[in-house]
Amino acid sequence: MSSTVSDAQKIGIALVEPDVSIEPGGIARLDVVITNRQEIPDRLLLEVEGLDIEWYNIPVPAFNLASGEQAQARINFKVARSSENRAGSYPFIVRVKAMETGESAEAQAMLFVKPFDRLEIELEPRRAVSTFFHPLHDFEVTVSNLGNVERTIELHASDPDDECAYEFDVDRVTLKPGQSETILLAARPKSLSFIGNPRLYGFSVSARVADDPYISTKTQGQIERHALISPLPALVLALIVVAATGIVLFRPSPPPPTKILAFTANPDTAQSGQTITLSWNVQGDHLRFTLQHRVGINGTPIFDMPPHILSGNMPVIADLVKTPTTVYYTLHADGRGGTDERTVQIKVLPPPAPPKPAIQSFTADTTVVHPGDSVTLSWRARNAAHIYLDPGSIEISPFADSKTVQVPAVPGDITYTLRVYGQDANIPPAEKTLTVHVLSPDQSVAAIQSFTYSPKTVYFGSKVKLHWSVVRAVSITLSTLDGQTVATDLAPTGSLEVTINQPTTFVLTATDNTGKAVTKQLVITPEPPPMPTSGQQGIDNNTGGAQPPAAPTPLLNGGNGRPGPPPP
Repeated sequence: MSSTVSDAQKIGIALVEPDVSIEPGGIARLDVVITNRQEIPDRLLLEVEGLDIEWYNIPVPAFNLASGEQAQARINFKVARSSENRAGSYPFIVRVKAMETGESAEAQAMLFVKPFDRLEIELEPRRAVSTFFHPLHDFEVTVSNLGNVERTIELHASDPDDECAYEFDVDRVTLKPGQSETILLAARPKSLSFIGNPRLYGFSVSARVADDPYISTKTQGQIERHALISPLPALVLALIVVAATGIVLFRPSPPPPTKILAFTANPDTAQSGQTITLSWNVQGDHLRFTLQHRVGINGTPIFDMPPHILSGNMPVIADLVKTPTTVYYTLHADGRGGTDERTVQIKVLPPPAPPKPAIQSFTADTTVVHPGDSVTLSWRARNAAHIYLDPGSIEISPFADSKTVQVPAVPGDITYTLRVYGQDANIPPAEKTLTVHVLSPDQSVAAIQSFTYSPKTVYFGSKVKLHWSVVRAVSITLSTLDGQTVATDLAPTGSLEVTINQPTTFVLTATDNTGKAVTKQLVITPEPPPMPTSGQQGIDNNTGGAQPPAAPTPLLNGGNGRPGPPPP
Protein backbone atom coordinates (compact mmCIF):
# COMPACT_ATOMS: atom_id res chain seq x y z
CA MET A 1 0.00 0.00 0.00
CA SER A 2 1.37 3.42 -0.96
CA SER A 3 0.65 6.30 1.42
CA THR A 4 1.53 9.93 2.01
CA VAL A 5 0.89 12.58 4.70
CA SER A 6 1.04 16.38 4.51
CA ASP A 7 3.86 18.30 6.18
CA ALA A 8 1.81 18.82 9.34
CA GLN A 9 0.52 15.25 9.14
CA LYS A 10 -3.06 16.50 9.21
CA ILE A 11 -4.42 14.66 6.14
CA GLY A 12 -3.49 11.05 5.33
CA ILE A 13 -3.93 9.31 1.97
CA ALA A 14 -3.05 5.68 1.13
CA LEU A 15 -3.42 3.81 -2.18
CA VAL A 16 -4.19 0.10 -1.82
CA GLU A 17 -2.48 -0.64 -5.16
CA PRO A 18 -0.75 2.36 -6.84
CA ASP A 19 -0.18 0.45 -10.12
CA VAL A 20 -3.45 -0.07 -12.03
CA SER A 21 -3.63 -2.16 -15.24
CA ILE A 22 -6.59 -1.88 -17.63
CA GLU A 23 -7.62 -3.59 -20.84
CA PRO A 24 -9.08 -1.05 -23.32
CA GLY A 25 -12.83 -1.55 -23.30
CA GLY A 26 -12.69 -2.99 -19.77
CA ILE A 27 -12.80 -1.47 -16.29
CA ALA A 28 -10.42 -1.22 -13.30
CA ARG A 29 -10.51 0.40 -9.88
CA LEU A 30 -8.21 2.01 -7.34
CA ASP A 31 -9.07 2.00 -3.63
CA VAL A 32 -7.99 5.05 -1.61
CA VAL A 33 -7.88 5.23 2.22
CA ILE A 34 -8.32 8.78 3.58
CA THR A 35 -7.61 9.80 7.21
CA ASN A 36 -8.51 13.11 8.89
CA ARG A 37 -5.67 13.73 11.36
CA GLN A 38 -6.80 17.28 12.10
CA GLU A 39 -8.23 18.18 15.48
CA ILE A 40 -11.54 19.27 13.95
CA PRO A 41 -14.02 17.58 11.63
CA ASP A 42 -13.72 18.57 7.97
CA ARG A 43 -15.11 17.86 4.51
CA LEU A 44 -12.43 16.19 2.37
CA LEU A 45 -12.48 16.34 -1.46
CA LEU A 46 -10.89 13.57 -3.58
CA GLU A 47 -9.60 14.42 -7.06
CA VAL A 48 -7.31 13.02 -9.80
CA GLU A 49 -4.72 14.98 -11.77
CA GLY A 50 -2.79 13.92 -14.90
CA LEU A 51 -5.36 11.67 -16.68
CA ASP A 52 -7.99 12.29 -19.36
CA ILE A 53 -11.22 13.02 -17.48
CA GLU A 54 -13.06 10.52 -19.71
CA TRP A 55 -10.81 7.71 -18.41
CA TYR A 56 -12.03 7.80 -14.80
CA ASN A 57 -14.84 8.73 -12.46
CA ILE A 58 -15.08 9.10 -8.68
CA PRO A 59 -18.48 7.83 -7.41
CA VAL A 60 -18.16 9.67 -4.07
CA PRO A 61 -15.69 12.58 -4.43
CA ALA A 62 -16.27 14.20 -1.00
CA PHE A 63 -16.40 12.89 2.59
CA ASN A 64 -17.30 14.40 5.96
CA LEU A 65 -14.78 13.01 8.45
CA ALA A 66 -14.49 13.67 12.15
CA SER A 67 -11.10 14.14 13.74
CA GLY A 68 -9.16 10.87 13.61
CA GLU A 69 -11.80 9.24 11.39
CA GLN A 70 -10.88 7.20 8.33
CA ALA A 71 -12.80 6.45 5.10
CA GLN A 72 -12.21 4.41 1.98
CA ALA A 73 -12.99 5.82 -1.48
CA ARG A 74 -12.95 4.26 -4.93
CA ILE A 75 -11.76 5.57 -8.30
CA ASN A 76 -13.17 3.71 -11.32
CA PHE A 77 -11.24 3.58 -14.61
CA LYS A 78 -12.69 2.87 -18.06
CA VAL A 79 -10.61 3.37 -21.22
CA ALA A 80 -12.43 3.11 -24.54
CA ARG A 81 -11.26 0.42 -26.95
CA SER A 82 -9.94 2.92 -29.49
CA SER A 83 -6.68 3.40 -31.35
CA GLU A 84 -6.51 6.89 -29.84
CA ASN A 85 -5.90 5.37 -26.40
CA ARG A 86 -2.31 4.24 -26.91
CA ALA A 87 -0.85 1.36 -24.93
CA GLY A 88 1.64 2.46 -22.31
CA SER A 89 2.17 3.84 -18.80
CA TYR A 90 0.34 7.00 -17.64
CA PRO A 91 1.44 8.53 -14.29
CA PHE A 92 -1.14 10.49 -12.32
CA ILE A 93 -1.68 12.07 -8.89
CA VAL A 94 -4.46 11.32 -6.39
CA ARG A 95 -5.06 14.39 -4.18
CA VAL A 96 -7.21 14.99 -1.07
CA LYS A 97 -8.13 18.56 -0.04
CA ALA A 98 -9.66 19.72 3.25
CA MET A 99 -12.43 22.21 2.43
CA GLU A 100 -12.41 23.90 5.86
CA THR A 101 -8.69 24.25 6.63
CA GLY A 102 -7.18 24.05 3.12
CA GLU A 103 -4.84 21.20 4.14
CA SER A 104 -4.08 18.66 1.39
CA ALA A 105 -2.20 15.45 0.68
CA GLU A 106 -1.38 13.60 -2.49
CA ALA A 107 -0.05 10.23 -3.73
CA GLN A 108 1.45 9.20 -7.04
CA ALA A 109 0.08 6.26 -9.05
CA MET A 110 0.48 4.70 -12.48
CA LEU A 111 -2.16 3.55 -15.00
CA PHE A 112 -0.96 0.84 -17.41
CA VAL A 113 -3.08 0.70 -20.61
CA LYS A 114 -2.66 -2.74 -22.17
CA PRO A 115 -2.23 -3.23 -25.93
CA PHE A 116 -4.92 -4.65 -28.22
CA ASP A 117 -4.97 -5.42 -31.95
CA ARG A 118 -7.53 -4.96 -34.69
CA LEU A 119 -6.76 -4.99 -38.40
CA GLU A 120 -8.99 -4.07 -41.37
CA ILE A 121 -8.32 -4.59 -45.06
CA GLU A 122 -10.23 -3.31 -48.10
CA LEU A 123 -9.82 -4.11 -51.81
CA GLU A 124 -10.74 -1.69 -54.60
CA PRO A 125 -12.08 -2.75 -57.05
CA ARG A 126 -13.27 -6.13 -55.88
CA ARG A 127 -13.63 -7.45 -59.43
CA ALA A 128 -11.47 -6.81 -62.52
CA VAL A 129 -11.35 -8.03 -66.14
CA SER A 130 -8.19 -9.50 -67.66
CA THR A 131 -7.99 -9.60 -71.46
CA PHE A 132 -5.53 -11.25 -73.80
CA PHE A 133 -3.72 -8.02 -74.59
CA HIS A 134 -4.19 -6.43 -71.14
CA PRO A 135 -3.89 -9.33 -68.68
CA LEU A 136 -2.46 -7.27 -65.82
CA HIS A 137 -4.78 -5.29 -63.51
CA ASP A 138 -3.97 -3.07 -60.51
CA PHE A 139 -5.95 -3.31 -57.27
CA GLU A 140 -5.74 -0.87 -54.35
CA VAL A 141 -5.31 -2.66 -51.02
CA THR A 142 -6.04 -0.42 -48.01
CA VAL A 143 -4.81 -1.73 -44.65
CA SER A 144 -5.88 -0.03 -41.40
CA ASN A 145 -4.40 -0.52 -37.91
CA LEU A 146 -7.33 0.03 -35.53
CA GLY A 147 -5.41 -1.24 -32.49
CA ASN A 148 -3.54 0.91 -29.95
CA VAL A 149 0.02 -0.28 -30.65
CA GLU A 150 2.30 0.16 -33.65
CA ARG A 151 2.45 -2.95 -35.88
CA THR A 152 4.42 -4.14 -38.90
CA ILE A 153 1.96 -5.73 -41.36
CA GLU A 154 2.77 -8.36 -43.99
CA LEU A 155 0.58 -8.69 -47.10
CA HIS A 156 -0.15 -11.91 -48.98
CA ALA A 157 -2.39 -12.77 -51.94
CA SER A 158 -3.37 -16.24 -53.23
CA ASP A 159 -6.09 -18.23 -54.93
CA PRO A 160 -7.11 -21.84 -54.16
CA ASP A 161 -5.67 -23.36 -57.37
CA ASP A 162 -2.63 -21.10 -57.68
CA GLU A 163 -3.69 -20.01 -61.18
CA CYS A 164 -2.95 -16.29 -60.78
CA ALA A 165 0.21 -14.32 -60.10
CA TYR A 166 0.33 -11.44 -57.61
CA GLU A 167 2.84 -8.71 -56.85
CA PHE A 168 2.61 -5.90 -54.25
CA ASP A 169 4.44 -2.58 -54.54
CA VAL A 170 5.55 -3.36 -50.98
CA ASP A 171 4.55 -6.47 -49.06
CA ARG A 172 5.42 -5.12 -45.62
CA VAL A 173 4.28 -1.84 -44.04
CA THR A 174 4.53 -0.37 -40.53
CA LEU A 175 1.37 1.33 -39.25
CA LYS A 176 0.91 3.45 -36.15
CA PRO A 177 -2.34 3.14 -34.16
CA GLY A 178 -5.25 4.49 -36.23
CA GLN A 179 -3.11 4.76 -39.39
CA SER A 180 -4.15 3.43 -42.84
CA GLU A 181 -1.99 2.71 -45.88
CA THR A 182 -2.95 1.97 -49.50
CA ILE A 183 -0.70 -0.42 -51.47
CA LEU A 184 -0.99 -1.31 -55.15
CA LEU A 185 -1.43 -5.01 -55.99
CA ALA A 186 -0.77 -6.16 -59.55
CA ALA A 187 -2.64 -9.40 -60.37
CA ARG A 188 -3.10 -11.44 -63.54
CA PRO A 189 -3.91 -15.02 -64.59
CA LYS A 190 -0.81 -17.14 -65.09
CA SER A 191 -2.16 -18.48 -68.36
CA LEU A 192 -3.86 -16.65 -71.26
CA SER A 193 -6.50 -18.19 -73.48
CA PHE A 194 -6.82 -17.68 -77.22
CA ILE A 195 -10.08 -19.50 -77.31
CA GLY A 196 -12.76 -20.08 -74.75
CA ASN A 197 -15.48 -18.67 -72.59
CA PRO A 198 -14.84 -16.15 -69.80
CA ARG A 199 -13.45 -17.69 -66.61
CA LEU A 200 -13.70 -16.27 -63.09
CA TYR A 201 -10.87 -16.62 -60.54
CA GLY A 202 -11.53 -15.91 -56.87
CA PHE A 203 -8.58 -14.83 -54.73
CA SER A 204 -7.97 -13.58 -51.20
CA VAL A 205 -5.72 -10.83 -49.87
CA SER A 206 -4.60 -11.19 -46.24
CA ALA A 207 -2.81 -8.90 -43.80
CA ARG A 208 -1.13 -10.21 -40.67
CA VAL A 209 1.22 -8.92 -38.00
CA ALA A 210 4.82 -9.81 -38.78
CA ASP A 211 5.77 -10.93 -35.27
CA ASP A 212 2.39 -12.53 -34.45
CA PRO A 213 0.82 -14.27 -37.50
CA TYR A 214 -2.29 -15.16 -35.46
CA ILE A 215 -3.35 -11.50 -35.67
CA SER A 216 -4.66 -11.28 -39.23
CA THR A 217 -7.55 -10.28 -41.50
CA LYS A 218 -8.41 -10.86 -45.14
CA THR A 219 -10.70 -9.81 -47.99
CA GLN A 220 -11.85 -11.39 -51.25
CA GLY A 221 -11.50 -10.33 -54.90
CA GLN A 222 -12.18 -11.72 -58.38
CA ILE A 223 -10.43 -11.67 -61.78
CA GLU A 224 -12.50 -12.45 -64.90
CA ARG A 225 -10.31 -13.77 -67.74
CA HIS A 226 -11.48 -13.21 -71.32
CA ALA A 227 -10.09 -15.24 -74.23
CA LEU A 228 -8.85 -13.63 -77.46
CA ILE A 229 -11.69 -15.03 -79.51
CA SER A 230 -14.96 -16.79 -78.82
CA PRO A 231 -15.30 -20.59 -79.15
CA LEU A 232 -16.91 -20.80 -82.66
CA PRO A 233 -14.36 -18.73 -84.61
CA ALA A 234 -11.69 -20.32 -82.48
CA LEU A 235 -12.78 -23.78 -83.62
CA VAL A 236 -12.33 -22.84 -87.26
CA LEU A 237 -8.97 -21.24 -86.56
CA ALA A 238 -7.89 -24.23 -84.51
CA LEU A 239 -8.66 -26.63 -87.38
CA ILE A 240 -6.53 -24.58 -89.73
CA VAL A 241 -3.67 -24.36 -87.25
CA VAL A 242 -3.86 -28.06 -86.45
CA ALA A 243 -3.77 -28.96 -90.11
CA ALA A 244 -0.78 -26.73 -90.75
CA THR A 245 1.29 -27.39 -87.67
CA GLY A 246 0.06 -30.74 -86.34
CA ILE A 247 3.50 -32.09 -85.71
CA VAL A 248 4.56 -29.08 -83.71
CA LEU A 249 1.35 -28.97 -81.68
CA PHE A 250 1.54 -32.62 -80.68
CA ARG A 251 5.19 -32.49 -79.69
CA PRO A 252 5.33 -32.82 -75.87
CA SER A 253 7.13 -29.97 -74.03
CA PRO A 254 9.42 -30.80 -71.12
CA PRO A 255 8.06 -29.78 -67.70
CA PRO A 256 9.93 -27.08 -65.72
CA PRO A 257 12.41 -28.52 -63.21
CA THR A 258 11.30 -28.79 -59.57
CA LYS A 259 13.56 -26.69 -57.35
CA ILE A 260 13.35 -25.28 -53.83
CA LEU A 261 14.86 -21.82 -54.27
CA ALA A 262 14.70 -20.88 -50.57
CA PHE A 263 13.69 -22.50 -47.26
CA THR A 264 14.48 -20.54 -44.05
CA ALA A 265 13.45 -20.30 -40.38
CA ASN A 266 13.17 -17.06 -38.41
CA PRO A 267 14.45 -16.96 -35.74
CA ASP A 268 16.95 -19.80 -35.92
CA THR A 269 17.30 -19.83 -32.11
CA ALA A 270 14.16 -19.93 -29.95
CA GLN A 271 12.84 -21.03 -26.57
CA SER A 272 10.41 -23.91 -26.12
CA GLY A 273 6.88 -22.84 -27.01
CA GLN A 274 8.03 -19.79 -29.04
CA THR A 275 6.58 -19.18 -32.54
CA ILE A 276 8.98 -19.70 -35.46
CA THR A 277 8.20 -18.58 -39.04
CA LEU A 278 9.14 -20.97 -41.86
CA SER A 279 9.47 -19.30 -45.28
CA TRP A 280 9.84 -20.99 -48.66
CA ASN A 281 10.03 -20.29 -52.40
CA VAL A 282 9.65 -23.20 -54.82
CA GLN A 283 9.45 -23.45 -58.62
CA GLY A 284 7.93 -26.33 -60.59
CA ASP A 285 4.70 -27.72 -62.03
CA HIS A 286 1.99 -29.83 -60.34
CA LEU A 287 3.89 -29.83 -57.08
CA ARG A 288 3.11 -31.86 -53.97
CA PHE A 289 4.74 -30.89 -50.66
CA THR A 290 5.58 -32.73 -47.44
CA LEU A 291 6.94 -31.08 -44.28
CA GLN A 292 8.42 -32.95 -41.31
CA HIS A 293 10.70 -32.23 -38.37
CA ARG A 294 12.96 -34.19 -36.04
CA VAL A 295 14.01 -33.29 -32.47
CA GLY A 296 17.72 -34.09 -32.56
CA ILE A 297 19.65 -35.62 -35.40
CA ASN A 298 18.37 -39.11 -34.58
CA GLY A 299 14.86 -38.08 -33.59
CA THR A 300 11.70 -39.68 -34.93
CA PRO A 301 10.28 -37.79 -37.97
CA ILE A 302 7.06 -35.90 -37.16
CA PHE A 303 4.91 -34.83 -40.13
CA ASP A 304 3.54 -31.26 -40.07
CA MET A 305 0.88 -29.47 -42.12
CA PRO A 306 2.55 -28.98 -45.57
CA PRO A 307 2.38 -25.73 -47.57
CA HIS A 308 -0.05 -25.40 -50.50
CA ILE A 309 1.48 -22.51 -52.42
CA LEU A 310 4.79 -22.02 -54.21
CA SER A 311 5.92 -19.12 -52.03
CA GLY A 312 4.90 -18.06 -48.54
CA ASN A 313 5.49 -18.57 -44.84
CA MET A 314 3.80 -20.33 -41.94
CA PRO A 315 4.16 -20.33 -38.15
CA VAL A 316 5.31 -23.39 -36.15
CA ILE A 317 5.78 -23.81 -32.40
CA ALA A 318 9.17 -24.79 -30.99
CA ASP A 319 9.08 -28.21 -29.30
CA LEU A 320 9.32 -28.54 -25.51
CA VAL A 321 12.86 -29.59 -24.53
CA LYS A 322 14.72 -29.88 -21.19
CA THR A 323 18.20 -29.17 -22.61
CA PRO A 324 19.36 -27.13 -25.63
CA THR A 325 18.50 -29.23 -28.68
CA THR A 326 18.71 -28.80 -32.47
CA VAL A 327 15.42 -29.34 -34.35
CA TYR A 328 15.55 -30.15 -38.07
CA TYR A 329 12.70 -29.10 -40.43
CA THR A 330 12.72 -30.74 -43.88
CA LEU A 331 10.64 -29.51 -46.88
CA HIS A 332 10.18 -32.01 -49.74
CA ALA A 333 8.74 -30.96 -53.15
CA ASP A 334 7.64 -33.51 -55.77
CA GLY A 335 6.43 -32.43 -59.24
CA ARG A 336 6.49 -33.25 -62.94
CA GLY A 337 9.98 -31.79 -63.17
CA GLY A 338 11.43 -34.03 -60.47
CA THR A 339 11.91 -33.70 -56.69
CA ASP A 340 13.90 -31.44 -54.38
CA GLU A 341 14.48 -31.25 -50.62
CA ARG A 342 15.82 -28.64 -48.18
CA THR A 343 16.48 -28.81 -44.41
CA VAL A 344 16.84 -25.97 -41.90
CA GLN A 345 18.21 -26.21 -38.35
CA ILE A 346 16.69 -24.45 -35.33
CA LYS A 347 18.36 -24.36 -31.93
CA VAL A 348 15.64 -24.79 -29.28
CA LEU A 349 16.37 -23.75 -25.68
CA PRO A 350 14.50 -24.92 -22.55
CA PRO A 351 11.75 -22.61 -21.27
CA PRO A 352 12.71 -20.15 -18.52
CA ALA A 353 12.23 -21.26 -14.93
CA PRO A 354 8.88 -20.21 -13.45
CA PRO A 355 9.04 -17.30 -10.97
CA LYS A 356 9.31 -18.04 -7.25
CA PRO A 357 6.23 -17.47 -5.09
CA ALA A 358 6.37 -14.58 -2.62
CA ILE A 359 4.24 -13.22 0.23
CA GLN A 360 4.39 -9.43 0.37
CA SER A 361 2.23 -9.06 3.50
CA PHE A 362 0.24 -11.17 5.99
CA THR A 363 -1.90 -9.28 8.53
CA ALA A 364 -4.98 -9.63 10.74
CA ASP A 365 -7.70 -7.08 11.44
CA THR A 366 -7.00 -7.70 15.16
CA THR A 367 -4.44 -9.77 17.06
CA VAL A 368 -6.12 -9.83 20.47
CA VAL A 369 -9.56 -11.51 20.77
CA HIS A 370 -11.84 -13.48 23.08
CA PRO A 371 -12.34 -17.25 22.72
CA GLY A 372 -14.54 -18.14 19.72
CA ASP A 373 -14.24 -14.68 18.07
CA SER A 374 -13.70 -14.30 14.31
CA VAL A 375 -10.51 -12.84 12.83
CA THR A 376 -10.06 -11.75 9.21
CA LEU A 377 -6.61 -12.64 7.83
CA SER A 378 -5.43 -10.65 4.80
CA TRP A 379 -2.41 -11.09 2.55
CA ARG A 380 -0.74 -10.05 -0.69
CA ALA A 381 1.04 -12.78 -2.66
CA ARG A 382 2.78 -12.99 -6.05
CA ASN A 383 3.18 -15.93 -8.48
CA ALA A 384 0.74 -18.09 -6.50
CA ALA A 385 -0.58 -21.37 -7.91
CA HIS A 386 -1.79 -22.89 -4.61
CA ILE A 387 -2.36 -21.28 -1.18
CA TYR A 388 -2.74 -23.14 2.15
CA LEU A 389 -3.52 -21.82 5.65
CA ASP A 390 -2.40 -23.61 8.80
CA PRO A 391 -3.45 -24.98 11.18
CA GLY A 392 -5.68 -27.35 9.25
CA SER A 393 -3.98 -27.10 5.81
CA ILE A 394 -6.98 -25.15 4.50
CA GLU A 395 -6.69 -24.78 0.71
CA ILE A 396 -7.55 -21.29 -0.54
CA SER A 397 -8.06 -19.98 -4.09
CA PRO A 398 -4.86 -18.41 -5.47
CA PHE A 399 -6.98 -15.39 -6.46
CA ALA A 400 -8.22 -14.76 -2.88
CA ASP A 401 -6.55 -12.17 -0.63
CA SER A 402 -8.34 -12.72 2.69
CA LYS A 403 -10.14 -15.30 4.83
CA THR A 404 -12.18 -15.07 8.03
CA VAL A 405 -11.40 -17.76 10.64
CA GLN A 406 -12.77 -18.51 14.10
CA VAL A 407 -10.21 -18.71 16.90
CA PRO A 408 -10.33 -21.60 19.41
CA ALA A 409 -12.76 -21.46 22.34
CA VAL A 410 -9.92 -21.71 24.88
CA PRO A 411 -7.49 -18.96 25.91
CA GLY A 412 -3.92 -19.00 24.63
CA ASP A 413 -1.88 -17.97 21.60
CA ILE A 414 -2.61 -19.42 18.15
CA THR A 415 -0.17 -19.08 15.26
CA TYR A 416 -1.46 -18.97 11.67
CA THR A 417 0.92 -19.92 8.86
CA LEU A 418 0.31 -18.92 5.23
CA ARG A 419 2.00 -21.15 2.63
CA VAL A 420 2.12 -20.05 -1.05
CA TYR A 421 3.24 -22.53 -3.74
CA GLY A 422 4.31 -21.53 -7.30
CA GLN A 423 3.95 -23.29 -10.65
CA ASP A 424 7.10 -25.38 -10.08
CA ALA A 425 6.49 -28.04 -7.42
CA ASN A 426 10.27 -28.31 -6.87
CA ILE A 427 10.49 -24.73 -5.55
CA PRO A 428 9.83 -24.49 -1.76
CA PRO A 429 6.75 -22.48 -0.80
CA ALA A 430 6.87 -18.96 0.59
CA GLU A 431 5.73 -18.87 4.25
CA LYS A 432 4.72 -16.21 6.77
CA THR A 433 3.31 -16.58 10.28
CA LEU A 434 0.98 -14.48 12.39
CA THR A 435 0.16 -14.92 16.09
CA VAL A 436 -3.27 -14.08 17.54
CA HIS A 437 -3.60 -13.79 21.34
CA VAL A 438 -6.81 -15.38 22.73
CA LEU A 439 -7.60 -13.90 26.15
CA SER A 440 -9.75 -15.49 28.83
CA PRO A 441 -13.44 -14.45 28.82
CA ASP A 442 -13.00 -12.29 31.92
CA GLN A 443 -10.19 -10.26 30.33
CA SER A 444 -10.73 -7.18 28.14
CA VAL A 445 -9.27 -7.01 24.65
CA ALA A 446 -9.12 -3.25 24.97
CA ALA A 447 -5.69 -1.87 25.89
CA ILE A 448 -4.51 1.54 27.05
CA GLN A 449 -1.18 2.09 25.36
CA SER A 450 -0.41 5.45 26.96
CA PHE A 451 -1.97 8.00 29.35
CA THR A 452 0.19 11.09 30.03
CA TYR A 453 -0.03 14.83 30.56
CA SER A 454 1.95 17.93 29.60
CA PRO A 455 3.64 20.08 30.70
CA LYS A 456 5.37 18.08 33.41
CA THR A 457 5.47 21.04 35.85
CA VAL A 458 1.93 22.01 36.91
CA TYR A 459 0.93 25.02 39.06
CA PHE A 460 -2.30 25.61 40.93
CA GLY A 461 -4.84 27.11 38.51
CA SER A 462 -2.80 26.31 35.38
CA LYS A 463 -4.01 24.34 32.37
CA VAL A 464 -2.79 20.83 31.60
CA LYS A 465 -3.31 18.76 28.44
CA LEU A 466 -4.09 15.05 28.97
CA HIS A 467 -2.96 12.65 26.20
CA TRP A 468 -4.05 9.04 25.61
CA SER A 469 -3.84 6.22 23.07
CA VAL A 470 -6.26 3.24 23.25
CA VAL A 471 -6.78 0.24 20.95
CA ARG A 472 -9.63 -2.29 20.50
CA ALA A 473 -12.10 -0.30 22.58
CA VAL A 474 -15.72 0.52 21.73
CA SER A 475 -16.13 3.06 24.57
CA ILE A 476 -13.60 5.38 26.26
CA THR A 477 -14.40 7.63 29.25
CA LEU A 478 -12.38 9.96 31.47
CA SER A 479 -13.24 10.57 35.14
CA THR A 480 -11.65 11.46 38.45
CA LEU A 481 -10.81 8.97 41.19
CA ASP A 482 -13.75 10.16 43.26
CA GLY A 483 -16.15 9.17 40.44
CA GLN A 484 -16.84 12.50 38.71
CA THR A 485 -17.11 12.17 34.90
CA VAL A 486 -14.81 14.48 32.92
CA ALA A 487 -15.57 13.35 29.33
CA THR A 488 -17.19 10.44 27.47
CA ASP A 489 -17.17 8.99 23.93
CA LEU A 490 -13.50 9.83 23.51
CA ALA A 491 -11.56 9.02 20.33
CA PRO A 492 -9.03 6.15 20.48
CA THR A 493 -6.20 8.69 20.28
CA GLY A 494 -6.56 12.27 21.44
CA SER A 495 -6.00 14.93 24.05
CA LEU A 496 -8.04 17.08 26.46
CA GLU A 497 -7.18 20.36 28.18
CA VAL A 498 -8.19 20.76 31.85
CA THR A 499 -7.52 23.29 34.66
CA ILE A 500 -5.82 21.92 37.82
CA ASN A 501 -6.85 23.65 41.07
CA GLN A 502 -5.86 20.85 43.46
CA PRO A 503 -4.12 17.41 43.44
CA THR A 504 -6.25 15.25 41.14
CA THR A 505 -6.21 11.57 40.09
CA PHE A 506 -7.68 11.01 36.62
CA VAL A 507 -8.98 7.57 35.58
CA LEU A 508 -9.12 6.54 31.88
CA THR A 509 -11.54 3.62 31.27
CA ALA A 510 -11.58 1.61 28.00
CA THR A 511 -14.39 -0.92 27.40
CA ASP A 512 -14.32 -3.65 24.70
CA ASN A 513 -17.18 -5.16 22.66
CA THR A 514 -18.12 -7.59 25.45
CA GLY A 515 -18.33 -4.92 28.16
CA LYS A 516 -14.99 -5.81 29.80
CA ALA A 517 -13.07 -2.72 30.86
CA VAL A 518 -9.48 -1.75 31.64
CA THR A 519 -8.43 1.41 33.50
CA LYS A 520 -5.33 3.50 33.99
CA GLN A 521 -4.79 6.25 36.55
CA LEU A 522 -2.85 9.48 36.17
CA VAL A 523 -1.98 11.53 39.29
CA ILE A 524 -1.31 15.26 38.88
CA THR A 525 0.01 17.16 41.89
CA PRO A 526 0.19 20.94 41.27
CA GLU A 527 2.77 23.25 42.85
CA PRO A 528 2.35 26.82 44.06
CA PRO A 529 3.15 29.28 41.29
CA PRO A 530 6.52 31.08 41.58
CA MET A 531 6.54 34.54 43.11
CA PRO A 532 6.47 37.22 40.40
CA THR A 533 9.36 39.65 40.16
CA SER A 534 9.24 43.39 39.54
CA GLY A 535 7.69 44.23 36.19
CA GLN A 536 6.09 40.82 35.75
CA GLN A 537 2.36 40.23 35.43
CA GLY A 538 0.62 40.21 38.83
CA ILE A 539 2.79 43.05 40.35
CA ASP A 540 1.50 46.59 40.72
CA ASN A 541 4.58 48.61 39.82
CA ASN A 542 2.99 51.80 41.14
CA THR A 543 2.43 50.47 44.66
CA GLY A 544 4.97 47.65 44.76
CA GLY A 545 2.33 45.18 46.00
CA ALA A 546 1.08 41.92 44.38
CA GLN A 547 -2.30 41.87 42.72
CA PRO A 548 -4.79 39.25 43.91
CA PRO A 549 -4.78 35.95 41.94
CA ALA A 550 -7.51 35.35 39.34
CA ALA A 551 -10.46 33.18 40.33
CA PRO A 552 -9.99 29.42 39.49
CA THR A 553 -11.66 28.13 36.32
CA PRO A 554 -13.40 24.76 35.92
CA LEU A 555 -12.07 21.79 33.91
CA LEU A 556 -12.16 22.44 30.15
CA ASN A 557 -13.04 19.99 27.38
CA GLY A 558 -10.42 19.64 24.65
CA GLY A 559 -12.92 18.74 21.92
CA ASN A 560 -12.54 14.94 21.93
CA GLY A 561 -15.56 14.05 24.08
CA ARG A 562 -18.50 15.42 26.07
CA PRO A 563 -17.43 17.36 29.20
CA GLY A 564 -18.48 16.28 32.65
CA PRO A 565 -18.67 18.28 35.90
CA PRO A 566 -15.35 19.67 37.18
CA PRO A 567 -13.51 17.88 40.00
CA PRO A 568 -13.79 19.47 43.49
